[in-house]
Amino acid sequence: MNSNPYGIIKVNKGIPGIVSTLYAIYHPRDNVYANFIQVYFEQHERMNNYMHPLVNKGAKNDMKVTAENALKGMVTFPSREEQSVISAFFSRL
Repeated sequence: MNSNPYGIIKVNKGIPGIVSTLYAIYHPRDNVYANFIQVYFEQHERMNNYMHPLVNKGAKNDMKVTAENALKGMVTFPSREEQSVISAFFSRL
């Protein structure tokens, strides 16, 4: 069973490459530390709770998140400085 049936959120760690057009690409705002986003959404329950209301099920039982809906979910993050410290902590585990 897939632990993230609605999708995943991953951060590019600076490795150049090509991303399929099946995936949406977003850039974080200035007050968000990109690596923290990945740490935050690695918890399956948190990821699923965020994505579930944004997903539309299609006629073929496929699931899609429109570009319009992708950023409608609400999250509360600590300050950017705290995000950096938290991310560094989890990267050492």
